[in-house]
Amino acid sequence: MRNRCSVLLTATVHPNRSYVGTLVRDDPGVRLHEYATALRFWASFPDDRIESVVFCENSSADLSPLVRAAEACPRPVEFLTFQDAPTPPHVHYGFGELGIVDHAVESSRSLKASGYFLKGTGRLVFPGIKRLLDALPDDLLGAVDHRWRYRGESDPPTRARTQLMLFDTDFYRSHLLGCRREMPGFCTHIEVLLAHKLAAGRYDRPFVRRFPVECSPSGVGGHGKQYDSLAERTKSRIRGFARRWLPGLWI
Repeated sequence: MRNRCSVLLTATVHPNRSYVGTLVRDDPGVRLHEYATALRFWASFPDDRIESVVFCENSSADLSPLVRAAEACPRPVEFLTFQDAPTPPHVHYGFGELGIVDHAVESSRSLKASGYFLKGTGRLVFPGIKRLLDALPDDLLGAVDHRWRYRGESDPPTRARTQLMLFDTDFYRSHLLGCRREMPGFCTHIEVLLAHKLAAGRYDRPFVRRFPVECSPSGVGGHGKQYDSLAERTKSRIRGFARRWLPGLWI
């Protein structure tokens, strides 16, 4: 992929404790530090295809520490913060994450001027992003990695991996903007919602539903998963092998 893009970092400094599941990484100070680390990564990453960074936060937090962290970075950073609507009962915190993307697509000057945006979970970094961008086609509508459902999970047969996603901005605006309103009564997780929405579409340009190369996160997930642990690195190597030699195996 040779197209230029903006990076959209989604963030919640003060998480809502009513989310379905147990959010382990909930200390605002810890989260703010991790956001600053990731922001510096993206705002300084040496790849000319990344033209700007948009940091969008949905709990009306004070972002002045992050603004100061961005001052020394070579790439322009746009900051947005707002207070999102309450998450419906029994819906995962991905509902709020989609709300952040929606708000940024509608409000960000950078995204309005950019043909593509790369959405990343704001506390994580992806050291292999250059290799992934190199492997994607130029004329794509988007790229969202998928896996097959695990044993015990119900339909649909695949789940979207939403920590890192790439979209043609106009495509997102016309096909996915506001789709989180469909979650109550349909599903609890955006991984299910997006897999359903993207599988139903028939497009005149490529939409990549399986990354051609592995691009693993680095950092700590909201539920406490250590992505840099030996176990997670081993899983990543297995997935990387499968992507190259067994492309039909979506693990």
